[in-house]
Amino acid sequence: MNRRDFFFLGLQAGSLILCTGCGSGNPKKISVTGRISYRGEPLHGGMIVFVPDEERGNAGPLVKGSIESDGSYLLGNDVKAGWYRVSIAPQVSAGTSYPSAAEPYPGPPAKYRNPQLSGLKGEVRPNSENVLNFQLEDA
Repeated sequence: MNRRDFFFLGLQAGSLILCTGCGSGNPKKISVTGRISYRGEPLHGGMIVFVPDEERGNAGPLVKGSIESDGSYLLGNDVKAGWYRVSIAPQVSAGTSYPSAAEPYPGPPAKYRNPQLSGLKGEVRPNSENVLNFQLEDA
């Protein structure tokens, strides 16, 4: 073998070492769908936020999506497997002012806008159809 052969052999070995485990460092992203209802009716727009539940071993960035006028949402390929706490904020109409004690925020109770207080949780599973529906109540 000459120097040139050693060079190319070394280059190939180096690229194999660099590629070892390629793809295993990035967890597979999963899509999540579902419907949000309030008092038995679809929630007409807003935002849904999935916050990783660290108490159940999930960490990472939160994932958010829009709630459509029919109450449906889709978090497309942005979610990793694990447990999440969920918050939901309804769409604010143009005529709505800031909430106060005299005039509280219209729609579902404010607790649903805080993932620590909402009581809404869900597990996103790999290799599974993840449909998470949430029913919001006044109590």
